[in-house]
Amino acid sequence: PLDAATIKMVAKTLLKGTELQQLFILRGLHGMPLGPWRRELEQVFREGPMGVRQQIMELCHDQPEILSNQTLLQAAEARDELSANAIGTLGQRNSLEVLPLITQLLANGSHDLRAASARALLQLSGGQDEDAKLTMNSLLNGSCPESVAALNRIDPAFYRLNGQQFRRLLASKQHSVQLAALDYARRFPENQFIPWIISMAKNDAPLMEIRRTLKAFPSAPVVNSCLEALTTCKQDYSNRLAVVRILRDHPDPSALEVLLRLIEKADLILLEAITDTVREMLTEVPLPLTAPTILSSKCEQLAFRACYFNRLLSMASWEPNSELLRDYYEHQYRRFVTALLKLRVLHHPEFPLTDALAALQNGDSGSRSLVIELFEGTLG
Repeated sequence: PLDAATIKMVAKTLLKGTELQQLFILRGLHGMPLGPWRRELEQVFREGPMGVRQQIMELCHDQPEILSNQTLLQAAEARDELSANAIGTLGQRNSLEVLPLITQLLANGSHDLRAASARALLQLSGGQDEDAKLTMNSLLNGSCPESVAALNRIDPAFYRLNGQQFRRLLASKQHSVQLAALDYARRFPENQFIPWIISMAKNDAPLMEIRRTLKAFPSAPVVNSCLEALTTCKQDYSNRLAVVRILRDHPDPSALEVLLRLIEKADLILLEAITDTVREMLTEVPLPLTAPTILSSKCEQLAFRACYFNRLLSMASWEPNSELLRDYYEHQYRRFVTALLKLRVLHHPEFPLTDALAALQNGDSGSRSLVIELFEGTLG
């Protein structure tokens, strides 16, 4: 039970505190009985700052005895930035009081209000309202803000985005539409979405959001789609590189074997991505017994290239005005040695890779000697 002092302190903060204090108190009220502050919550919802009003609505969304339908209806009728969410909350409550308003807004409201009204009508009609369906279709096929508004409001329980619609929205040239489509897939994952999400993963795509979205799906179909993409996207280098990075989140023995086979013909950029992904996978998946044989040839190539650039670096040190050239040779040398180190020690978890890479970054001859000593001490 709440003591009188706590009830009084919360009430005082809600009515007289700063916006930051009000938000802090509201976050602390989640999961608590709100009855002692019904009057204060109602008053602040009517008169408070927009952010505080939004927080109160989220807190009381399923408690009409605290925040009444009539109060929410007034907020919906205001047609301000809170109105769409107020309509959404009334729809969740199955409140028929909002029906006249959302029927009107369906045709002449802003895109946010139209999307919220369409969702509420679909909820109230059990997904049967044809005008609401037509409105949602129109928004999804409309401008960037309209598509984003619809994607943010769709509930598959009443309106299901079909595969063709999702694929078109995902392929949009508008970054905000892509992100909204990914967010929809994250909230309502369907396996049919996976290949389309993977196919959009390229240099100009939001890769971190793609990876975050794919984590919402079962790992097996994600891995299968990734492996299929690696065999079919040979002409699309940026997609191949992205797929390798996606697999970092989905450790799998079959994927590990495919990645190891890709190493032999991989250029340095792809090799760096593969090596980092393989290292992540090895925390959960054992390295195949055939790995040392597979890796041996590539290690020889990398060692040759590292030696080549190290020799060029030594020769350039005698040349006047060769700072830019020396920087380039040094950079290439470090990249090849780093790739070699990571690759060579995949089956030697005891190797102090972090120390070796830190020494390599120092760039002086003493540090390079330390790398060699560490290398020979572990593998010699």
